[in-house]
Amino acid sequence: MTEFSPKGKFGKRLVELVAQKLIWGRGRDITYHHRDYCGQGITYRNNKFILANVHDGIFEDNDIIYEWESLESFVNYFKDLTDHRCSGKSKKEKIFNNIEPGNQNITKKRLIEFLGDYALCHKCHGLLRSAKARQCPHCGEKWF
Repeated sequence: MTEFSPKGKFGKRLVELVAQKLIWGRGRDITYHHRDYCGQGITYRNNKFILANVHDGIFEDNDIIYEWESLESFVNYFKDLTDHRCSGKSKKEKIFNNIEPGNQNITKKRLIEFLGDYALCHKCHGLLRSAKARQCPHCGEKWF
C-alpha cells in the first residue's frame, strides 16, 4: 500500500480501509502479540470499534480506552489523527491523552502495515483481499 504517505493526517481513505479490514478481517486486530504490555490496539467486536490497552496480545474489557458505535464515527474521528495526536503527547487530544507516551502507540505506519495487500473497490468500496484483484466479489465490477 505505497499510495499512502507515512506522514501527516491518517486520512479518510486509509481509515476506511482499516475499518473494513477490521470488520471483515475475521479476528484480525491491530495489536502486537508478545508478553506483557503491548501498547494500544484497535479491534472490532460486537459491532463496535474498540481502542484499548493490550496485554499479552489480548484485548480485555477493563483496558478499553474508547469505543465507537459506528463505522462513520470511527472514520470521522481517526481520519484527522496524526502520529503526534496518538502519541500521548498532544495536549489537544481527548482520547489519546491518558496513555503512556511513545510506547507502542497507534501510528500511521502501523495502520498501513495492518492493511498489507488489501484494497477497496473503487465502485462499491467493498474490501478486496488483494490489491491485484481483477473483479470485486461484492458488486462484480471488473478492471484490468
